[in-house]
This record gives sequence, C-alpha cells and structure tokens, in this order.
Amino acid sequence: MGSIHFAQPWWLVAACFLIGAGWALLLYYRSTAFAEKPLPWRLGMAALRGAAVTVLCLLLLSPIIRTRETEVKKPVLLVLQDASESTGFGMDEKARASLTESLDGLRAALEDDFEVRLMAFGNSVKEGPDARMAEKETDIEQAMRYAREAFDPARMSGVVLVSDGLYNKGSNPLYSTQVTQAPVFSVPLGNPAPVRDLAIKRLFHNKIAYRGDRFSVQLDILARNAAAERSELSIYDMTSGTPRLLEKRPVSIGQDPFFQTQEIILSADAPGIRRFRFTLTPISGEQVKGNNTREMYIEVLDARQKVLLLADAPHPDLSAIRQSLDALVNYKVDLHFLGENTGPLKAYDLVILHQIPSRRNKAGAVLQELRQSRVPVWFIAGGSSDIPALSAAQGLLEIRGDGGNMNESQALPVAGFQVFTLDEDARSGITRFPPLLAPFGDYRTGSAARPMLRQRIGAVQTDYPLWLFGEDDQRRLAILAGEGIWKWRLFDYLQHRDHAIIDEYIGKTVSYLATREDKRRLRVLPVKPIFAENEPVRFDGELYNENYERITEPDIRVVIKDAENREYVFLMNRTETMYTLNAGLLPPGNYAYRATASHNGKELVFDGRFSVQPVDQELADLQADHDLLRLLAERSGGASVSKDSLTSLPDLIRGRLQAKPVMYSSVESRPLINWKWLFALLILFLGAEWFLRRYAGSY
Repeated sequence: MGSIHFAQPWWLVAACFLIGAGWALLLYYRSTAFAEKPLPWRLGMAALRGAAVTVLCLLLLSPIIRTRETEVKKPVLLVLQDASESTGFGMDEKARASLTESLDGLRAALEDDFEVRLMAFGNSVKEGPDARMAEKETDIEQAMRYAREAFDPARMSGVVLVSDGLYNKGSNPLYSTQVTQAPVFSVPLGNPAPVRDLAIKRLFHNKIAYRGDRFSVQLDILARNAAAERSELSIYDMTSGTPRLLEKRPVSIGQDPFFQTQEIILSADAPGIRRFRFTLTPISGEQVKGNNTREMYIEVLDARQKVLLLADAPHPDLSAIRQSLDALVNYKVDLHFLGENTGPLKAYDLVILHQIPSRRNKAGAVLQELRQSRVPVWFIAGGSSDIPALSAAQGLLEIRGDGGNMNESQALPVAGFQVFTLDEDARSGITRFPPLLAPFGDYRTGSAARPMLRQRIGAVQTDYPLWLFGEDDQRRLAILAGEGIWKWRLFDYLQHRDHAIIDEYIGKTVSYLATREDKRRLRVLPVKPIFAENEPVRFDGELYNENYERITEPDIRVVIKDAENREYVFLMNRTETMYTLNAGLLPPGNYAYRATASHNGKELVFDGRFSVQPVDQELADLQADHDLLRLLAERSGGASVSKDSLTSLPDLIRGRLQAKPVMYSSVESRPLINWKWLFALLILFLGAEWFLRRYAGSY
C-alpha cells in the first residue's frame, strides 16, 4: 500500500490545485468555440486540462511515494548431515541411500511449519544431502557456527545434527562460544562401542627441514581391545616411488586402551619434497586396517633465508611480524634496533625497516648501504617516521606531509593486483580488520608502484595506497604506510581462531621480496610445494619478452605427470599481467610438471615438482562419540533421537519448538516522478482533451 508525501508546506500543494483550476477556467469560461456544446462536455474538457496542469505543478514539488511491503516467513529448521568418511564407514550403498531418504522424509514432514534447510558438512558446509560421505575432515564447530551466522536469529528455530560426534578440525563444539543458541536435536550415527583396532592416530612434524639436518617426527599409536598383542612399526622412504625401509620398531600393547607416542629421527640428506610412510603390522581380528598406515611429506631446503628486522624503537608490530615469520620456519629472523651492531647488511636476503628513517634518526648510512648492496627492503611507516626522508629514500611512494598527524585507515583490496596471488578469504577478510595509523598527507605513487591495499578513511574510499610493492634502483621494495598490524594479528585470532590471514599477507610479502631474481622468461610455480588431497592444486605463471616485459598473449601449456606417468594437460588462464591455473583435486602422490610456451619462434620451457599428501584423519578413530551429541542437545534445550526413531522426530520438534512465523515489514520511498503510470495518466488526460477539442471542431 502506498502513500504520497510532500516536503513543502500545505499551502504550496493547495496552490497547485488553484493553478490547475485557474488555467482551466481561463481557457474555457469565456471561450465561444464550444458555446453550442452541452455544459457537461465543456466541464469535462476543463476538468481534463485542470487535472493535467495540477499534476504537473505537483511534480515540481518533488513528492515522494512511500510503499509498505509485508512478508511472512516461516521459521528456519537447519538439518546438518555429517558427510565425513568416519560417518560413512561401514555403511553400504543401500544404508546411505536409506539415510538420504529419511532426511528427505524429515524435510517433507516439517516443511508445512518450517523452512527446512538441508546441508551437509565436513571440512566446510554445503547444500545437501551428501550420500557419498567422503569428506576428509570434520569440523562440527564450523557447522554450528554456520547455523548461528548464516540465518536471521529471529527465524533460526532449531538444528538437527546427524553425525557420529567425531571431529578432527576446529574446537570442541561443547565449549565454543560460536555454537548456535537454537535447540539442537542430535541423531547419533556410527558405533559407540570400542572395536578391536590398532591405529596411527596422529603425526606431528615440521613442514620444512634443511639439508643436512636431522628432524623429529612424533606419532601417536592407539589400540583398543588389543591387550597383550604385538605389532611392528616400519618406516619407509617413499620419495622415489619405491619403498625403501629405513627402520623397524617393535610395539608391545600392554594395556587396554593403549596409547603411546613414539619419536622418530630422520635425516634431511637431499633437497626437495621427501615422502615417508609409517606402517603398523595388523593384529589378529582387527576390523579396520586402513588406519595402520600414515604418510607424511616434508620439504627439504638448501638453506634458510636471513631476514633483518631493524626498528627505531620497541613496538608491538615487531612481535607480530616475527611470530608470522617464525611460523614459516624457512626464515631466520634477527631483530635489532638502530645503533646496534647488525654486521654487513648485504649478508641478509631482506631488511625490514620499522619506522626508519625516523624523526630522531634519519639512518642515512643504513639507507646508503642498503642502496649500494641492492638488498630488498620493506619500509613500514608510523608515527615516528620522518616522512620527507622516507619519501626521498625510495621512488615508489611520496607522502606530502610532515607526519605529525595520523589517519585511522582501514584496508581495501586493490582490484587487479598481480604481484602475487592471495587467497579469496584473505582478500575479503582484510576489509573487516581494525584500521592502521597512517601518516596524514597527499599520497603519490611512482610508475613502478603496484598497490595491494588502499586506504578507507572513515566512510571515504580513497586511492591512497596502504600497502604497495615495486622495484626501484634494481631491487624489490615494499611499503606499508601504517602501523598497528599487531591489532590485525589479535583480530585474526579472535575471529578465526588462527592467524592465517595476517600470516598470508606477511608471508607472501617476505617471500616476494626475499626471492632471488629469476632471469628465466617463463616461470610457472605452484602456490605451495605440498597440497592436501582435499584442496585444489593451483599455479601462478609469468611470461616475459626479450626485454623482460610481462606479456600474456601466448598460450602456456602445463602437463602434469604422476608417478605412474599418467598425464594431465591444461592451458593456463590469462589475467591482465600474469597467468593462473586451477588444476582441481589430484590423488595423493609426487608429481612433476612441464610448462611450455612459444614466443617469436622460440620454445620456452619450465620444469618443476610438487606433492599431494593424503588427508587420512577420518579413519584414525572410528568409535563414535554419542556422549558429545547427547550433551550438545541437552545443553541447548533439544533432545537426542536414535536413527531408528527418526520418524518420531517431526512430532518432537513441533512439541519442543512451538516456532511461529516471523513478519517482516519494509518501507520504500521513491520520487513520484519515477512512477511510470503517472506518465500514462498525463498522456490520457491531455490526449482525451485533445480528442474532444478536435471532435468539437477546434484545436
């Protein structure tokens, strides 16, 4: 239903009607052209003219038409089906189809009272149901958090959780603050009784080792109903594809249940991606043997890269940067302050200057040494920075200001940034991070600058760069025009329980700067050397002409070959300045690839290797945890129902929830002049008057 509103006083609206009436009166009152026509005829023409003039005058007052729309929506009932391997273990195709049919029946029985949303979850939440049950990881907390965040709390009435209660990713949903506040109705699956089983439950190891080092691997051995049994742990080197036995260890199971952690020391004797296999010989009567074997991949590097973190004064940003780099392992970070003995700067692969040059120390000697040795530099500006000196120290960014005042600047991703690729979650998530303190001034970038983030100051989205990259004086540079990334690290953990986003930004920045210059014209590299089997294999590619200018015209063909010489052929996708490839999911194993491109009659080739490691956590423990599901239901005000009693669940949900529809009302305001029927009405008034005048023999 709509209503018309005027911002002007009432007497102006009344004046519009008077103008319309006066116009019609002047036109027809003393007119002799229609004297012979009946009075109703003349009054009709006058009314049509007066109405048209009145409407036109009213439009000059910019009236607003307001419409109110009301929509009634059913309460939401979310059905979450655990689609992990552990849940589906032991279920044949018929049993899985029966479960899917039961969930569809549950939806049909409740759809008159609820908007039933059926989703499947494992590593992530997706539209369901999923009869395959092949997910390699289970994150119950994420599924429950989805129930809380993806729907209007006023409509979220309840959650049906169909699971075995086992999780190997995320936090315990019983203690998570992100668990939905709606009642949970759990449907336990799987067998809670302990089975006779021997398993390698977990492997703990670094992702990176260094040539010549010895590194430790810890593995947890779990056994149930196997007291007094004996087994043997065998360690194999699988790097070449053929098992090479390294060691055998006896395992004596002395009690029930049995748990033991073994530490194994291995040697990193050659660079590259090394693959190892750990196998326990089965015990008699063991029902599940797939969890007796686990594999691990580790990247062996020739040497660590040295990074100098040089600061003007203590600052929490220094700790945030160092923690991110320590998590990467392949960097050796030295922290020093100006005036301390750092040794020759050319010995470092990268120097990070935090608020240097500063107002109290312009560090001219340091900047000169870095320029002469062409060591890559990452400048971080802040409240103590000498802004004119910083602008003079490099040619990528000029800030016209004295740095005396600071802006609170939030980060916005720059479209088309191609220096390196960032995960989509990192690109979108950074916009919600707290603002940094950036120097106030007019920002101007050089032609070689490649901004990654720009500044949003308050509600204003500016073109001022916040984080940028480029090359100046034959060395790679980065500039972060703001301090306070320590707040980003805390916020990242608060929101996601990890530091993945901030670690990616810092890690990719340091990796780009510290990487030695590659003179090959064709470069195609995987985004990381080791992928999990449940994540897509992705590549970035660059192609240069004879003048080392980036080009994207020729096709780049990538042939991936596995250990059995099976080939997977792809063409890379082009972007504005580089190439990308998503090769999808590949089976676990070691892979070699060759990228080729033709330019000006010359064939360019790039060879490389990567590995895909199995995700085998699901079968490590198959004893269903029905207690977790029962407690989750009780604490939320729901109930736990067995799979065999699933048909009784609709009546239980209706009795417990007593949910009511939610009414949504919205008001839309728009200018009346945009109403298309008003234009038609004016045409009708004026057209009818013209027709009557012509019919009467006048114009």
